[in-house]
Amino acid sequence: MVPRTPLLEVRDLRTSFFTPDGEVRAVRGISFALGAGETLGIVGESGSGKTVTALSVLGLLAATGKITGGELLFHGEDLARAPQKTLRKIRGKKISMIFQDSVSSLNPLMTIGKQVGEMFTAHPEALDSKAGGPAPFLWHGRRRLFRRALSGKEIDKQVTALLSGVQIPDSGKRRHFYPHELSGGMRQRAMIAIALACRPEILIADEPTTALDLTIQSQIIRLLKNAGEEAGMSIIFITHDLGLVAELCSRAIVMYAGMIMEEASVDDLFDAPSHPYTLGLFNSTPGMETDTARKPGPIPGSHPDMLRPPPGCPFSPRCASAGPRCFDAPPPRRAIGGPESGHFARCWLL
Repeated sequence: MVPRTPLLEVRDLRTSFFTPDGEVRAVRGISFALGAGETLGIVGESGSGKTVTALSVLGLLAATGKITGGELLFHGEDLARAPQKTLRKIRGKKISMIFQDSVSSLNPLMTIGKQVGEMFTAHPEALDSKAGGPAPFLWHGRRRLFRRALSGKEIDKQVTALLSGVQIPDSGKRRHFYPHELSGGMRQRAMIAIALACRPEILIADEPTTALDLTIQSQIIRLLKNAGEEAGMSIIFITHDLGLVAELCSRAIVMYAGMIMEEASVDDLFDAPSHPYTLGLFNSTPGMETDTARKPGPIPGSHPDMLRPPPGCPFSPRCASAGPRCFDAPPPRRAIGGPESGHFARCWLL
């Protein structure tokens, strides 16, 4: 079901990148809501707009990127139009992100402990009585409130606890390690520690298990699941792996060519996938194919050029069931099993 009181509400978001060749329309009018304590999966192949959606929420687009339309409502405030000063207060503290590649996301010239500790330098109010530290604010003068600089011991204590909490053994020693001295799984755990440092309300995990072996991948998923349950966080989990969506998420949206093709609870999505693209994803995943009489195989064709996206359904050039109108106009959003089911898909064939 769609959350009745969303923590984050994305309304008709449109994000483009302006290049010498023209406008790349990476996200084209998507809308969804994230409830408090909910884990929402965003699934789709590379180039579908998943990561651009997350970067739009945090205002971390490249210089060529721009939100051209829509709203990003967080506690009623539109982040799409918020100044950078406001976004800096929200990033890391209220909304955090685990990036895809820990190697390129971590600074190779700084120890892991220093990089985790930067979160408390940027947001010293995060070290409060819950963490066992003193109040980070001191009154000075008559009416002005100043932040007190946290001591090195306070930060070191919290960093060591965080690294231990994400299952990095001997964390007191390893906080002095540089990224290249850690394995891929430990670097990803360090990234999670950075993201969890300030106990955010929303955690965006952008393919956090990429390039990790299955054993480490399972440990990372379990870590995220436990962190979300214990802290009551909402999680947006971005992936191309339907198996991980089934394991971690309660609801999922399927993106393709910058649009949402299908949205449903995980149970409904796995029991009754309705869009041809969703069916293609299942049929290309071993053990999850809807047609068990045939072997899993790739979806034919390739992703459309987002400089010149198709005028109709973006999946129509690759869809074996596409009819004439599929190529002419974008399909409407249709409810599957009634509006209250929370199951929607965009397809002329429904």
